[in-house]
Amino acid sequence: FRRMSLRDLNALVEEFESCSTALELVEYIGSDVSLDTFVSELYDLIDACTGRRDTRSAARIAERILGHWLHLATSSSNREDATSGVPEMPPPGREAFTKTMNAWADTKYGYGAKRAHQIMDLQVSSSGAFAAYKSNFEPDIGTYTALIKAWAKSGEHRALHILMNTLKEMEAKAGITTALLDGKLGVESSRLNAALIPDRVCYNLVCSAWSKSSHPHSPDEIRALISRMESLAKALHMNEFRPDTRTWNMLIHSYARLGKEPTAKEAKKHRGRGRSSPSTRSQKVEELALAAESVLKDMYDRHLEQVKSGKDNNADYTIRPNVTSFNGVLNAWSNLRGTDRAALRAEEILKLLLSTDGSVGDTATGTATGDLPYVPGIQPDLVMYNTIIKCWARSASPEAGERAEAILWHMNCFIGRNYLFHPITKASRWSSDVVLPNVVTYNTVMDAWSKCGVAGSAERAEKLLKMMIDNPPGADGPIEPNATSFSTVIYAWSRSSDESGGERAEALLKEMNDLYRSSGDDCLKPSFACYAGVLFAYAGRGNLDEAESILQRMKLEWGVSPPRNVYNALLEGYSRVDLIADVEPGGTESLPVHQARSILEDMMIVGQEREVSRPDAASFNHFVAVCTNCENGDQPTRVCSLRVALSVFFELRQYPHFEVDSSTYLDMFQLVAKLVSKGKQERIDAYRRLFEACCRDGLLTKHLLHLLTHAVPAADLRKMLGLKGGEPGNLASLTLADLPGKWSNFRGAQALRDRRFEEKRKRRKETERIEKE
Repeated sequence: FRRMSLRDLNALVEEFESCSTALELVEYIGSDVSLDTFVSELYDLIDACTGRRDTRSAARIAERILGHWLHLATSSSNREDATSGVPEMPPPGREAFTKTMNAWADTKYGYGAKRAHQIMDLQVSSSGAFAAYKSNFEPDIGTYTALIKAWAKSGEHRALHILMNTLKEMEAKAGITTALLDGKLGVESSRLNAALIPDRVCYNLVCSAWSKSSHPHSPDEIRALISRMESLAKALHMNEFRPDTRTWNMLIHSYARLGKEPTAKEAKKHRGRGRSSPSTRSQKVEELALAAESVLKDMYDRHLEQVKSGKDNNADYTIRPNVTSFNGVLNAWSNLRGTDRAALRAEEILKLLLSTDGSVGDTATGTATGDLPYVPGIQPDLVMYNTIIKCWARSASPEAGERAEAILWHMNCFIGRNYLFHPITKASRWSSDVVLPNVVTYNTVMDAWSKCGVAGSAERAEKLLKMMIDNPPGADGPIEPNATSFSTVIYAWSRSSDESGGERAEALLKEMNDLYRSSGDDCLKPSFACYAGVLFAYAGRGNLDEAESILQRMKLEWGVSPPRNVYNALLEGYSRVDLIADVEPGGTESLPVHQARSILEDMMIVGQEREVSRPDAASFNHFVAVCTNCENGDQPTRVCSLRVALSVFFELRQYPHFEVDSSTYLDMFQLVAKLVSKGKQERIDAYRRLFEACCRDGLLTKHLLHLLTHAVPAADLRKMLGLKGGEPGNLASLTLADLPGKWSNFRGAQALRDRRFEEKRKRRKETERIEKE
């Protein structure tokens, strides 16, 4: 069964499902095979569905086998003809249910966890229909472990809550009470169900789910689980329940996970709850990295206690820092951006591990600089080297490229004598210690060159790319670049100050296309980011025609519109280039504001169905900057720019996916002041339209009112405000309290937020309906 393809397995299942009764099944298998032998083959058939590449199809096949098996057993036990001579079809036992749940757990997504949970509920509910087999239907530790594994790997937002409840349910059914864990109740006087006591595997799976989540209390929850495991082991006098190295490593990695930059989805979820400043975030990340180091030191202290007590070789549990522990600490440091402190600390840890006797620290106490332990026998691996290079790539240091490339050569792939000596400590070593770089290593080094901001960095990044294709020194053969390799160098050219950066970036894109067509390797297919990088390179240098051409190629070759950051880059390009001098006097048709308006309208049209392409505040700011560039033009140019700006603003105001706030009105008020001089009727009419819309939206602020009182003549301002001739006498002293409260109570903004919340709720319900179907 293991050697059969899923298509062949599916064909077998279809034959099995064609037997609607136990009698037909006996006729199908023939007299040469007994029913018991066929049942054992059904177990093997379900087991063959686990560990497949196409996990979802395999899980569905396993569930079909289980479901039809249960149907045959139910119809066999309820048949009226008991004298037919057909033996009763035994129902699937807990092993079949567990294997099917494991198949769904391998899918690693939310629907698989839900199916595993439903299968366990089916197992419990089916026990009443088979009284003779009831003991074989009750869930045991294997069943609960499969359920916990399914939820731990699902990535569902409610998985943590379900996992903790499942653990509590297991402990309650096993008879584990608080009194037992506190040592107030002896094992002999307690009634424990040994088949349901959660073991280390269960606790480690829950710890793994916490360590991969971005929950702010994940380290505390893992510590609580570790404490519970130790209490359970102490109460039961069984070391196999104690936390091991893997448990403590997950605690380290939970600190590293908390320090990561939030994804776009997470940032949107927590928007409005306050955003920490870069300095505050750096301080928080550094505290998390130091907390990860303290866990590593605690692990080493516990390891020393095991060595002193002679339990370091205990097969039940071992606590000893390994390379994964150090990688977790380095991963926590790699979240620190914009400073070289993380990179320097990472290099210190590398020197500690490369030393043969811990000489970089205090060998008497077994600690290194910063109190990190020296653990003999641990050698840096590829993940560690890549993480250290990533620290330099994120450091924003001018020497990041040089230091990252130095580490690349330190990985014993360039100088032959490095096979005999460490590049840092100069101590002798065996050639088996050599760690060769891979494509991720080269990509990260090129990323470091791309972000270091020094002259010639793009050339150095492209040189590494060419080296990958040709044959890197010391490597077993060519290290095949992928789309990330090319996009990294393309972005290096877009960030460089070289005037030919756009042409160099497009040349790389062409080379990438040629390699893809000649090799047919999907890893070399130009990605969306590659085209975007070329567009950034052209737009940042004012080559807007070439940038527009790349935008059209992206739409044509990918069939979808690019995200808003690509549109914003094009808008920013128009805002940086002064094209007013090229416009003929009175010729307003070729003004750049028309191109900017076309881009924004394209974003609004596409954004109706594609959320990532919708205009945001940055899009509007770039558009306003394009209009502001027209202030040095002639009168028709300025008036045309103002009319286009007002038209676009009122379109955005009615657009359901753009949030207009007081700062948006402030930008428009200031734009009117720059484009039209005082006393002009065009200026007064523009302020009146903006003011009326602002009051209807309830977004009038003290700053806007102050600007209005200084920009509009008193007589016209009184008409706007609906004031009579004598009230108040001095308009400069006018406050929001003198005006209707609905003009500044944000009622309109609240209504807009409510409308958008309702739209999101409808989309979410529609998505849930589709998933359910």
